[in-house]
Amino acid sequence: ALSVENLSVITGGIPAQYGDCLGGVIVVTTKDYFSGIRRKHIHETDVNERLAEKRRETKAKADEEKRREEIEQELKIEKAKL
Repeated sequence: ALSVENLSVITGGIPAQYGDCLGGVIVVTTKDYFSGIRRKHIHETDVNERLAEKRRETKAKADEEKRREEIEQELKIEKAKL
């Protein structure tokens, strides 16, 4: 069951690609080695993109907080001069 990718049962109106059949056709498509690698690569790419997005969001929040503190410091300096 782990190696089956797709299972199709065709009864009546059988396409010519399956030859001269009278009853029906069962088509079993097995997984290949490369489909597993592709799935793993897609999963790893997705995980890496999510981590990168999270890092960007964290950095943006830190930069925003730093800028807010700088503005507050500048306002305190301006008030002290007055």
